[in-house]
Amino acid sequence: RVHAVVDCTDYEATPKYRVLDGFPVASVTRKKRPKHRHNRHAPKVPTTIWGWKIWLMFCPLSGIPIAVYVDRINVDDRAWMWALVMQGKANLGEGRLASVSFDRGFWDGQELYLIAREVPFFVPGKSDLGITKEARRMAIEAYQRYQKKIPVNDVLVAKRTITVVTGKGKKRREEQKELIVMGMKGLDCDTYAEQPPQSRVHSKSFVANTLNAAVVIEDPSYPDPSEEEKYLTILTCAAMETPKDVLFAYDRFDGRSIIENSGNKEAKQAWKLQAPLEKSEAAVYLHVFMVFMLMALMAAFRARQAAEEQARAQGQETGMERYRREVERANRHKVLVREGDCYAVLWAWEFAVLAGIQLRKHPTESVESVLERYGVVYSKGPPGSCLSEHYGCEGPRA
Repeated sequence: RVHAVVDCTDYEATPKYRVLDGFPVASVTRKKRPKHRHNRHAPKVPTTIWGWKIWLMFCPLSGIPIAVYVDRINVDDRAWMWALVMQGKANLGEGRLASVSFDRGFWDGQELYLIAREVPFFVPGKSDLGITKEARRMAIEAYQRYQKKIPVNDVLVAKRTITVVTGKGKKRREEQKELIVMGMKGLDCDTYAEQPPQSRVHSKSFVANTLNAAVVIEDPSYPDPSEEEKYLTILTCAAMETPKDVLFAYDRFDGRSIIENSGNKEAKQAWKLQAPLEKSEAAVYLHVFMVFMLMALMAAFRARQAAEEQARAQGQETGMERYRREVERANRHKVLVREGDCYAVLWAWEFAVLAGIQLRKHPTESVESVLERYGVVYSKGPPGSCLSEHYGCEGPRA
């Protein structure tokens, strides 16, 4: 069972790339920090970026890409949410996709409502959402009561001890600090619905759907969060009945940092993602899929290699030699019979029955039962020495 993470990354190009439909390369304007080596804190300035965008579903535990979509860079992040989840679910197989974590840029009430029917989701709430404001207000009030040792009944308080390392060398220090996350369930969310509620929100009969929330009050891993990250609120449709469920929601968001480093950056830096064979849109699509397929293959190879090294350390046989012995052991009681272009792979006792020998360990077996097992109709006449004479070319096949 895979707890997947989803993120988007830009595939930057130049206006000189050839596009399939003949139009200019798509572009967007974003605020980026200039590449000043000696001034990493330079203010961000509006910058035009040409290219494409990659939607990636990633397994943070194994480091294997699950599903990939590619589109123009000016396409909204939410455009391929549903398709990516369904493709990832199909690639993994039925029942293998346990949950999906998104970035806050993927917030869309209608898309998330559809995804919740297939798999639980976790997404950070935007600061301007009503459910985010309500969750933070309830969490802060509950935490104040908790500090005064007043019972908190409507909010779950989850704590975890984290080791924080500061300094290097002789100045290296380890401190034990507490992560505190507040969990709330059944919060109303107007926009979380199959269809946009629009003016029905103001109706007295309108009943909003609900989501659960986990609000991070204190996180030693992020001592100085930005204003947007302060009191991080994670919204989910998953159950939130115990403190363990609250920490589970936090871990799903925390796992998103792996896709940025082991997925996007790894593909761009080590695998040269932004270096296609030629400057064309077709080459971009081909290069993107080849890179992520090779990343998946390499991760699987390393996992198999680590398992073999562990087995070898325990004195077990590994590698091709073990595989050949397993194949030989599995087929030691089989025979291959050929007659012209016809052949049959049979158990040794089946061949003996076809040759007319009565076996003590298989008293109920007969020529007809053996041929019926392989879907062959027995011809007239007693079994002889030639397969093609009595069985024809429809004999048992591999």
